[in-house]
Amino acid sequence: MRSLLLPLMAIALSACAGGALSGDPVTTSGSRSDVLTATELASRTGSAMDAIRALRPRFVRSGPTGTAPVVYLNGVRLETAQLLNALRASDVAEVRFLRGIDAVTRYGGGHSDGAILLRLHDGGVRGR
Repeated sequence: MRSLLLPLMAIALSACAGGALSGDPVTTSGSRSDVLTATELASRTGSAMDAIRALRPRFVRSGPTGTAPVVYLNGVRLETAQLLNALRASDVAEVRFLRGIDAVTRYGGGHSDGAILLRLHDGGVRGR
């Protein structure tokens, strides 16, 4: 009986260490699907909104309640996601998407469709 228990425990532990429980979703290219990095954004010209729509379109889709995710720029809530059209993709260091449950946990009600967190490069918007 003991000889059978040890292999079963090893299988169970290895299953727990697998990708499904490792935390961050990963795209087929190996990058995290909930984050856009400065490197990915640098490959795009145009606005931050254009880059997000091209690289991670699910970030800006309306959620289950029919509203767009709430957008934060350097920790400050924006009135509308459309303000991202005025921001160049090259000025953004990182874009992170929080799913509804994570956004509600972090920011409270009104975030059930998620949140988009943008962080600018140090120094903010670069000269045009």
